[in-house]
Amino acid sequence: MKNLVRNASEVKVSTVKRCIRVVTYVEAGDSELGSPLADPHAWDILESFLTSETASYGETLNAMDDYLGKRFIAGEWAEATTALFSGDNNNSLSLQNFRSVRRKYVPNPPTRSKDHPPCQYQSIFLDLEAGDDDDDDEEEEEELVFEEGEDAGGVSPRSHTVMQLPAAKHKFSAAVDRLQDKYTGDAPSSSRVHVQAKTYLLHVHRTVTQFMADHLQRNGFLIKVSPWSPGQLYVVSDSPKTIFLSLSDAYSSAVKKWDRISEEEAESLERATLKLPDRSWVRVKAGQYKGDVAYVFDPDQTNDFVTVLIPPRVFPYPMAKGSVALFDKSRIPADRSTTDIIHRGIVVGWSFKGEKYYGGLLQKDFHRYNIERVCIPHPDDIRLHRESGFDLPFVKKAEITFSLQMLRSGDCARLTRGEFPSEVGTVLSVDHTSGGSLSLEIKHDGVRDEIQARLQDLERVLRVGDEVKVVAGAYLGVQGHIVAKAGDVIDVCQHTTNEIVQVSQYYLDRRPLRHSLQGQLISQYIEPPPKNQTIEIGDFIEVVAGEDVGKSGVVEWVTPGGVMLWFRDVNHPLTENEFRSPHIAVPATISQRIRLPPTLKFTKDRGYDIRPGDSISVARGPEYLATGIVQTVDFIQARLQFLSDGDQSLLDVPIGFVMKMRNASTDTFRSQIGKEVYIIGGDKKGYRATLHDVNLGKCTVAVHGQHRIMLPSCDVVTQYGMSLNGAILDYHDMMSFCQMRRRSFLTPKPRSVTPPPERLAPSRADPGASTSSSGVAWTSRSDAEDGDRPTSDNNPITDVASATPDPWAVDNNDVEDIIEAAARKLSEKPGPTSWLQEFSPTFFAYRALFKVAPNFHGGRLNKRLVQTECPDPFVGPDGPAPKGTVAVRCTAKTAGGAMQHYFIPGNDLTPADPRKKEQECFILDGSYRGNILIVSKCNTKASNVDLKLMRDSSVSVNLRFDQVCVVEPTQA
Repeated sequence: MKNLVRNASEVKVSTVKRCIRVVTYVEAGDSELGSPLADPHAWDILESFLTSETASYGETLNAMDDYLGKRFIAGEWAEATTALFSGDNNNSLSLQNFRSVRRKYVPNPPTRSKDHPPCQYQSIFLDLEAGDDDDDDEEEEEELVFEEGEDAGGVSPRSHTVMQLPAAKHKFSAAVDRLQDKYTGDAPSSSRVHVQAKTYLLHVHRTVTQFMADHLQRNGFLIKVSPWSPGQLYVVSDSPKTIFLSLSDAYSSAVKKWDRISEEEAESLERATLKLPDRSWVRVKAGQYKGDVAYVFDPDQTNDFVTVLIPPRVFPYPMAKGSVALFDKSRIPADRSTTDIIHRGIVVGWSFKGEKYYGGLLQKDFHRYNIERVCIPHPDDIRLHRESGFDLPFVKKAEITFSLQMLRSGDCARLTRGEFPSEVGTVLSVDHTSGGSLSLEIKHDGVRDEIQARLQDLERVLRVGDEVKVVAGAYLGVQGHIVAKAGDVIDVCQHTTNEIVQVSQYYLDRRPLRHSLQGQLISQYIEPPPKNQTIEIGDFIEVVAGEDVGKSGVVEWVTPGGVMLWFRDVNHPLTENEFRSPHIAVPATISQRIRLPPTLKFTKDRGYDIRPGDSISVARGPEYLATGIVQTVDFIQARLQFLSDGDQSLLDVPIGFVMKMRNASTDTFRSQIGKEVYIIGGDKKGYRATLHDVNLGKCTVAVHGQHRIMLPSCDVVTQYGMSLNGAILDYHDMMSFCQMRRRSFLTPKPRSVTPPPERLAPSRADPGASTSSSGVAWTSRSDAEDGDRPTSDNNPITDVASATPDPWAVDNNDVEDIIEAAARKLSEKPGPTSWLQEFSPTFFAYRALFKVAPNFHGGRLNKRLVQTECPDPFVGPDGPAPKGTVAVRCTAKTAGGAMQHYFIPGNDLTPADPRKKEQECFILDGSYRGNILIVSKCNTKASNVDLKLMRDSSVSVNLRFDQVCVVEPTQA
């Protein structure tokens, strides 16, 4: 095998000799030469890197540079050079991949033999710039015709190569142009084509970037695709019209917009080496670390490799499969040691078994086409980078930039630089594109002024009382309001549990998510939508005809109208080092869907099983792979709107294109457990009941005095008119509910509080008094007369007096009220607040243990014990407990076991029962009430306990469980 290193000089010399006239021809500026990617000799030089035993990559690139000269642009050969390393040290696989790439540009590579040496391709360029007579050109043309005729029936590749070369009329025009330029002093016309050509930036869809680049390159355009900016193409042309004329309708529709860049930018683009900026973030696109975000450690790397720091996935000590964590130096076996990496006298990392670790992050090299730049990483993606402590200022800068993406109109912001530093204003409008800018309204010297500022020149302002939502970190999804601030850390009080959590201010969004709940749909039959037979993005298809028959994969792009589609071949041989996706373009008519995603289906009995609050993922269509929370559902049009988790935008998609990931949470109605609800449907319609449990679509209630029954959630509403399925009653249903609720209560009889004035009877001695103007006769008589006057049942005056109740006297109604109040008081079970207050000095050194009712906090604390705060059970870390509540604490179930604090109503607390010996119990009832005794024997089945009267005494007292409460000393 030929040694590329040993014969490098010979390769260079021979290459230059063969191609000197080609280079001269290019320098002359004739644009008819074509792309260097169609030159088979250039591909032979690259292939020698794999076929030679000792050839180095650098020397191969030098040979390419000597052969192609100024025509060698590294970016154009990126796909080919990447294929050289695609086999992961398997040269056979790399050679196979390399030749598959070569066939895309040189469909039928010429066969080499002694009779047809490669140097014969240069014969057509002989004496092109020699300045000889035109007879030489005529001889060249004759020789060209002769060669064409010679190869017409033989080797077709040479005939194809000849057809790409300039014709005689092109040579004559070029000669005339050179003569004119020689005497006018102007630059050569062909040079004007290259020098004065403009560079345009095309913004296209990410999925069609490489397709369009290949198409434009085949049409002779100079293309530069930067892997750090997906969806952007730099095209050199005389006008955008020329570019769009070469594009079909399918490609033209994929262009979002185009911009012309300045000459300075074009020159810098020509000099660009696709070098990553120092201190930046990248994401791995393939391989074991696919999807991980890495920190660029050294962008000045040769051979197209970039050194990054990334959380390791392979460890030199036992770890669970799939673990991603920082390297732990303390877990290295004792018989092995690590080597410190010292920089400027400071230990900055360790080296172990040939791998280097900085702050626990692994130093690893990735091919530059296997990574893509991430301008604004999510804080959760760089969590381990933050924990490593490596370059914390840059990590914090990324978090600040992330938080500024959530800035919207109406928010408050503070200027950090500019004309008005430290001024706080209100955001009027925000533009997050092109680096980010906004309009800010500030009040300066009493005058309101509107200014323009950059996002990087300000910071968000969050105030106490603002409603926020946590969008990153351990408390992702928590909603609440701000109660305190301390530097970058903010205390957030959760809406559901009143629990205080501490979150970084960069992880908060001032717009908490609220679902817009729809009213119930009127009972009607909805026709199912017609089945969609078209192929959409995200479908898994198989080619049934043509040269790609049998190939299958996921569709990544479909042209408008569905004529052509591009899909990723699942059996493509290229490995993780291949930066381009193995896409194949086929007509939609010769492909068919073979695997349908499990999207929502329409059923006649239930329709679509979707409602606001459900989490969904788009499985088909232009919004493929988008996820979010359903906001509204239009069953008539079979469409829904959801809030995207990515950019928080409101997207509208067909219902049949989505998959439901999880149902809406029922925690909203957990707080109603144990409370009164109303039944508005079914055979129990009109009854009031007690809610005992609520699940998806079903709930358990008990009509007063009856057994528990299970009803549909849509037939039960709270006292505020919200159905337990999350829907608010519409106008007519709400009016019916209000009338039913009024009828369910009995209106009590009105009872007078103030005694009515006494009505006096007219005197018989003065019958004319009844006709007086006053209408009432006032007489004076003695008690004796009243007592001697006989009474009669027929006396109307006596009947009126006896029928009027005396408000000052105790009657039967008052006795009944007293009895009912006493019975109600006896039936009510007193909470712990009374004896906790009565014996508060006892709990200076003890914590009482309680069980929590299921209706508190959605039942999350139902199977756990909580402890009262010490030394005061009515004062917690957040201040005094509200009236009727007790300050308690418990250990969280999450990793780390952080202490959580709650204010729980006393009616929801039940004293904890003793379970074992030597526990200490507080006596709630009996002769020993208020004492703390030690358990000597516990009988769980009989629900009683024996307590020692003294620690070393055998004398004990037996009490029921409801007479004691377990306590623990504070020292414990």
